[in-house]
Amino acid sequence: PAVLPDYATITAGGLISAGGVGSTSHRHGLFVQQVERLEVVTGTGERVRCSMDRNAGLFHAVRSGQGQFGVITDAWIRTRKLRSRCRMYELHYRDPERFVADIGRVMDDGRFDHLKGEIRINEGLIILSAGLDYDYDKEPGDTKLLGGLGHDEHVSTRDIVGHGSNQMYPRWVFSRQHIHPWQDWFLPFEALGKLLDPHWLDWRRLTDRPLRWVGLYFLGGDAYQQRPPLLMVPPGERAVCFSILNMADTNRDAKAMAVLRYLEQVDRDVIRLGGKRYLSGACRFDRKRWKQHYGRVMDMGIDWKQAFDPGSVFSGAHMPFSADANGHRRDSETKHAGSS
Repeated sequence: PAVLPDYATITAGGLISAGGVGSTSHRHGLFVQQVERLEVVTGTGERVRCSMDRNAGLFHAVRSGQGQFGVITDAWIRTRKLRSRCRMYELHYRDPERFVADIGRVMDDGRFDHLKGEIRINEGLIILSAGLDYDYDKEPGDTKLLGGLGHDEHVSTRDIVGHGSNQMYPRWVFSRQHIHPWQDWFLPFEALGKLLDPHWLDWRRLTDRPLRWVGLYFLGGDAYQQRPPLLMVPPGERAVCFSILNMADTNRDAKAMAVLRYLEQVDRDVIRLGGKRYLSGACRFDRKRWKQHYGRVMDMGIDWKQAFDPGSVFSGAHMPFSADANGHRRDSETKHAGSS
């Protein structure tokens, strides 16, 4: 796929229903923006093929639709050529301004196929993972690739075969033995400097064992401009995906709940910066919060729900569209509240 996220437990249908961000998103946008056409079983039991030119309403509803309109049973997805190898560079930054300048530079000139950032707040360190796909007979030139960048002296390099599952998080990260108080957001590219402010995020209120990852993906490219209506991202040609991924042991439930409360505070700060929550996990939004998230698209989603799933077969607690225009829940929703 042109965009391949780094979670080992995801499905194509789940990615299409949410979005799907990866290290190539600075060039190709999101996974959902690579979809050419779909086959969907709707809430009425119909099996429908849809695309921009055929049953477009269903096509718009299902992409980033959180699984609320039907089950995706087949998908046609754009791909890119996979080279023989990938060279990954790990570049360290102590100066946030240099990091921001370099991200803008490498997105402009397209020198890297892969970009991903990590913020180690307690160390005052920003790490850029940048990679280039290449074939055996075309060895990349390190000096040229890293030329003009303002990173610190530390650079580590490694070559890997291809760029697929070897870049994914292992399955143990998603073990049920751990609790995952995680959240992701989309923000305007101009907010990147604020995200890197060492005083903006209180890392002491996050878990640090067995895993904590605060990171960045970068969104851009021609495909990023072709946005599904229900994919809520900031306007503009570029954006940043900001992630706070915590893990907590199951015997530390109180700590996990404290992290979730802090993430809700971060969420309010992100919204003030012009950001949107990436609906990659559980969202306990009320009606007011959903309207804030979707804005004018909210009514469109409600209409699609009535058209493609009038019996609310695909409805769960806290989902946005299983309601009439006044926000009153119907009896059919209550009956199906256990599914999603």
